[in-house]
Amino acid sequence: MSASRPILITVHGIRTFGEWQERLKSLVQDANPNIDVKSYRYGYFSVIAFLIPIFRWLAVRSFRNRLREIIQENPGSPITIVCHSFGTHLVAHALCGIKPDDLPVIPALILSGSVLRSNFNWRRLRATGKLKLVVNDCGTNDGILVLSQMLVLLTGMAGRVGFYGFTDDFIVNRYFAGGHSHYFRPVGNDPDSFMREWWVPIAALAQAPKPAGALSLGGALQGILHAFMRIADPLKGGLYFGLIAILVFFGYVQPRRETALEEGRRQYQAAAGQVGSDRLVSDAVASLARLINAGTFTTERDVARISDVARFGLQRLLTATEVLSTFPAGSIFRWSGGIYFKGDRILRLDVPPPLFQFRYSDAGVSVLITEKVVEVVDQERKERQIEFIVFDLKHATVLMRVPINHDGRTSREFVVRPLRADRNRILIEFAVREIEGDDSTTYYVGIDLARRTARTSAIGEDIDLRFHSNCQNLAWFDDDDDDAKKTISIAPLSYLFEDAIERRTVPRHEDTSKSYSDDLHEDCGTTLEVLGVSRLQFPRSVPEQKLFQIVQAARTENEAAEDNCTPERNLGTDTRVVKDMTSLDFTSMSLINGTSTSLEQAKSDIQDTGCPQIFSGSKGKQYLATAIAVGQWMYGRVICEMIDERRVGRCGIYPFASEGGGSIWKSAAGDLAVLGDARTETNPGGFTIVELASGTQLAPNDIPPGNIFAAAVDSERHAVMVISDVEGYPGAAEVSAYRLEADKVKLTGRRTFEAAYDGVPTHERASTNKNDAARPRLVLTSGAFILSMMPDTLIALDVPKPASWLDQAAGTISSWFVKRQVLPDASIPLRWSVQQLDLGDTVAELTGRSGSRILIAQVGSKIRLYSALDGEALTPRIDLAQLNPSCVGRLLLAVIEADESLAFTLEGCRLRRAAPAAAELVPHLVYNLDPYFEIDGVKSNE
Repeated sequence: MSASRPILITVHGIRTFGEWQERLKSLVQDANPNIDVKSYRYGYFSVIAFLIPIFRWLAVRSFRNRLREIIQENPGSPITIVCHSFGTHLVAHALCGIKPDDLPVIPALILSGSVLRSNFNWRRLRATGKLKLVVNDCGTNDGILVLSQMLVLLTGMAGRVGFYGFTDDFIVNRYFAGGHSHYFRPVGNDPDSFMREWWVPIAALAQAPKPAGALSLGGALQGILHAFMRIADPLKGGLYFGLIAILVFFGYVQPRRETALEEGRRQYQAAAGQVGSDRLVSDAVASLARLINAGTFTTERDVARISDVARFGLQRLLTATEVLSTFPAGSIFRWSGGIYFKGDRILRLDVPPPLFQFRYSDAGVSVLITEKVVEVVDQERKERQIEFIVFDLKHATVLMRVPINHDGRTSREFVVRPLRADRNRILIEFAVREIEGDDSTTYYVGIDLARRTARTSAIGEDIDLRFHSNCQNLAWFDDDDDDAKKTISIAPLSYLFEDAIERRTVPRHEDTSKSYSDDLHEDCGTTLEVLGVSRLQFPRSVPEQKLFQIVQAARTENEAAEDNCTPERNLGTDTRVVKDMTSLDFTSMSLINGTSTSLEQAKSDIQDTGCPQIFSGSKGKQYLATAIAVGQWMYGRVICEMIDERRVGRCGIYPFASEGGGSIWKSAAGDLAVLGDARTETNPGGFTIVELASGTQLAPNDIPPGNIFAAAVDSERHAVMVISDVEGYPGAAEVSAYRLEADKVKLTGRRTFEAAYDGVPTHERASTNKNDAARPRLVLTSGAFILSMMPDTLIALDVPKPASWLDQAAGTISSWFVKRQVLPDASIPLRWSVQQLDLGDTVAELTGRSGSRILIAQVGSKIRLYSALDGEALTPRIDLAQLNPSCVGRLLLAVIEADESLAFTLEGCRLRRAAPAAAELVPHLVYNLDPYFEIDGVKSNE
């Protein structure tokens, strides 16, 4: 092959295998057989691959490598290139990636349907002098390139509108009426007419490009479209960035967030389960603090849940200051693997863990005794070392260290005696026994605090060291040696403290021996009491009972007598019993229209009733509630609006069956009251709702099937729930949910909850729920209707969602055939449930408060606090009757105060539980838990 033989390279576009390349090859070689035509094919390139820049880059790289090979194989040969669509992208970017010196001479680069941007930078290639001419053939109706301009990053529509800038003779834009592939479509009977007329003269014959038509804007709309498409690049960038952000968010960020949230919920559940334990509450608070500080939970409900558990846990943790206050000043204690001293501040001592501590208050020192194994370097063996550390309690410094190495086993019986004659001198005695033998050695350590010196004396087992009763002399007796029995060695007591003193030998007499004894006489020195080194338990929690305070140890006789007339729990904790009916003024009393009883008769009956009660309603109003007889087997629930503290105003009388009816429940907002009735042979039972402000009575559209024994009203959501018994199933509850709509009370859901089977056959059961202790309870708090039932169970219920039109239609049709509306059993959704309250075998009484998220569960005198948001226990169980001998009897009243302190009234006393930290302070408190977990900047590692 000649080195100067010209080469033509053709490159096709996407979604094709380039069949036009073979047709062009035949046309060119027919016109000039000397041209070597090479067709570059890269296979089928999909639209998806075209949209993704990385795939385009790989295709460019592959073409550039092949082009380099052709250049190297044909040095000096001019190369003309014809390319279409995506091929224009491959060729232009491949040429830009080749060094200028390596580029061949390119007489002409023919582009058709080009996806390059109209502002493509040709300056670098032109500056090389190798690229002579760029011919850009455009299709003015090329819709494919409009999509490229608008949607594909780093591409454009130069094959539709041409290249911008100073094009002169280097760039020739030629415009044709046609689409993206009109270059390869036949004109008349000639399928290759376009290539034959417009490309072959340039590629085969090296002729100048024949001019074609100019670009026509086609009116104002076309101009606006072109202007808009010119700014498409930043829009595409934003679109791609948005798509990438969406993919990253939903493919990476959101899954990780959900994983972290799920892990956070598991940690929360574990921590919430530990809060009730005195031993684990510190771990629980630490876990909750990490979750809060990390911002794991973002919803208002989740943040409130974790904050409530955290603040009740924090309430039971003691700070380091509170714990250390139990240690007197000058104490030495062990904590977190170190030894600490409590003086003006807490200091960590650089001493090994002591075996014992002897405090010598007169000299202001403590003697610490430690033992460890040490290396004997010169003998390549190990010995045990007893070390006596004298610590200055006043200045918190180590005065002296006295180490003693030995090969035996310490008896661990140390005798420490300060001398009475010189309080700066301390004598320490201990024994070491051989490991393999019975011999022992007694050591005497004399410590002189004034001179900061110490002397150690070792006495073998065959020698007795005895002390003279005058507290001044010592004597050495050897009873095993007959010759030694005739003499003794004596020395002053200072011998044990000073090295310069020598012993002397004197004859042994019986009288002399009697003056000496084995122990130092008590008049010579007092033995110090061994104290040991206390271990500081920190972090530490305070037992739950310590948070309670008795505010009244015993009640008066009059207060005890009032138990026969206790306020209704269902009317609110501020309900009070009217002790003296003469204190009320009935002169302004009136009756609601439609009342059958006369006004005078009603006044007389009301004044004769026992236990009337006054409760609070909405907007600061007060109401009087009592019951009177209105006929045979019928009573009337009386509700009167109070004009002031004494005067009774408008009253309503609402009949109910005398056997089992008459219960009343006030809404949390104080605007409504639910009146329960009993089902009898002549009375349908059910309930009614009374608007307290007007006295209007509303009846439900569907009566519950059993007797009503609990109800709650959510005035904000216009929801009412009532509990009725289930025939033949003691302890079971049928919950009916209603919605208040104008003057209607419409049933929206019904669900039955059965108590666990107790093994008693149905026909042997007692009458349905006549045992009040077994009847479920219901309370509204924190937007949840909380049901308490056997066995030892709490269930939080939510308001049913309004029925869709399809459900309403089904309900209407079913009502044509059955008297009651048929609703799905799960129409009342559950929020949470808790079993095994550990309070007793009966149903727990519940106490809540509007605006508070805590709930008191109580059986007898046993109580426990729960979160109304998720049912997690906030405190351990506690028996109020065990707090004080006077706190006996049943719990009469439980109140949650505004600051969430708790007030309890028992038959024998009144109690108050301290309030936890306010919920809004929790983020600040958990941000710095150092006071609860650190001492002098050191965290516990135990």
